[in-house]
Amino acid sequence: DMTSGALGALVLADTRRLSESFDVMGVLEELGLPYAVALNDFDDASAAHDLDEVREALDLLPSTPLVRCDARDRVSSTEALIALVEYLMTRSGELEPV
Repeated sequence: DMTSGALGALVLADTRRLSESFDVMGVLEELGLPYAVALNDFDDASAAHDLDEVREALDLLPSTPLVRCDARDRVSSTEALIALVEYLMTRSGELEPV
């Protein structure tokens, strides 16, 4: 199982296929695994989407981190992972590995 021992997950979302993110987020929620969402900004069309609109479209809780990311860029990807770790640190008293 890919989630064995995980404290959290980073979901990479594509604005052209947001609906594909629901399956992944559903599994994570069933497992009780906290997650952050990184909106992959690989072109101008992705960057044009307002994060609040994407949050609403994905039905994310206000506490769920939603960040922009270019998965091809090491620094951008690292920043998305940092957002996840910071979120997990705020929940550290609640976390147990899956």
